[in-house]
Amino acid sequence: MIIHTLGGKQTDSYAATRHYLDQKRIDGKIVLHPSFEEIYDQIAAFAGDYLLVPAAFRSQSGSSWGDLHYKYLTHLDLVDSFITKLDTMVVAKRSAPRAIAYSHAATASLLKSLLPSDVELRLAPSKVAAYQAFLHDGRYVLTSQKLLGSSLQDIQILKKLPAKMLWSLYRII
Repeated sequence: MIIHTLGGKQTDSYAATRHYLDQKRIDGKIVLHPSFEEIYDQIAAFAGDYLLVPAAFRSQSGSSWGDLHYKYLTHLDLVDSFITKLDTMVVAKRSAPRAIAYSHAATASLLKSLLPSDVELRLAPSKVAAYQAFLHDGRYVLTSQKLLGSSLQDIQILKKLPAKMLWSLYRII
């Protein structure tokens, strides 16, 4: 079994795929991609493989899991679903000259609701990518707490957000 999902190994998608394979006792291969959009754009090339995607997925162009479920109905067969606990998400802040916030598209509305209205919100393909961009020029980020590690010298955690996720496993036709 070959499962395509969002990478790298720090993502919730990788952890969920690993969880699924372990729970089902399947010796599968995980193929990590820099974005779900890349997988969907090349879906026909992966016929016979599988795709694992979170139900809360939203593309950077605004397409939801439901939009993509129906758009790719002839290429994807929903075969399983399960729930996992996500790594605790955090809203973090650091000193930066411009009021820029980074988020994955799926969590953008949540982050926007927690910040001052004058903050410029920028989207990233994953919470990992959002954190990396935040370190470059961001003031705020919504990301996974584990990414912060112990390097909190300049970073303040404003809010912790524990969450669960519903995952969808598709066979690619």
